[in-house]
Amino acid sequence: MIRWLKKRFRLAPPMSEAEFHSEEYRPWLLALALVAFEKYPNDKGAVIKDLLAYPTLQFSEAQATLMADTAEVELRERANKVVLEELTQQAQQLVKMGQVETAYALAKTTFLQHPSAADIVSIFFQIGDRFKSETEVLTDLGELSNLVPEEHYNIHYRIGLYLKDKKRYAEAIAVFEKLNQEMVFEWNYYQIGIMHNLLGNTSACLHHLEKAFEMLPSLTQDAWTFPELQNLQDHPEFQRMAQPVA
Repeated sequence: MIRWLKKRFRLAPPMSEAEFHSEEYRPWLLALALVAFEKYPNDKGAVIKDLLAYPTLQFSEAQATLMADTAEVELRERANKVVLEELTQQAQQLVKMGQVETAYALAKTTFLQHPSAADIVSIFFQIGDRFKSETEVLTDLGELSNLVPEEHYNIHYRIGLYLKDKKRYAEAIAVFEKLNQEMVFEWNYYQIGIMHNLLGNTSACLHHLEKAFEMLPSLTQDAWTFPELQNLQDHPEFQRMAQPVA
């Protein structure tokens, strides 16, 4: 690998800081560190020494340490992903078996450990659709938002989608409007526009769709194929604002 690296990138020792931090080299430097961790599992000190032992690249101690730190994070993320997938599958299986409280407890614990995991949040909707009232689902999600404040925005976006799915359009619109007060997001405008269309409020629908398209022009492609907007395809204003992106 070292010979290939030198030939591919025409590297000459010692490796410059600019070369070391460039995006072009990053994957290969990570690969070197991961190989070192295979030789010395759970021993970052030995990994750093191994990287420093490469005379052909002559890493500095700071560079070798950064490589080991980066590889350690990568390995931890890979391990967490495997664990998360297993826990998600277990929770889904418990839902299928009707063990609702156990599934909920597992999903909640997993979410607290991995708050950015969207698949775990979906478990609460699965439980709600089969075993709980809409009020209970919203209460559960509100509790999660309070427990993990950093995921407040994402959870409330999912709450908005849940209310939309239940045809509680006015409440869903209120959720997305409140989210836009916290941080403007094109998909909030898009969802609001869709629901105004479902409510028959064409003017409000087009107003919000145009805001969404201005922020993210590629959304026009979705709008032309989205079933809940197909009634607008002959509308002159929709045709004007939703011209396909070249």
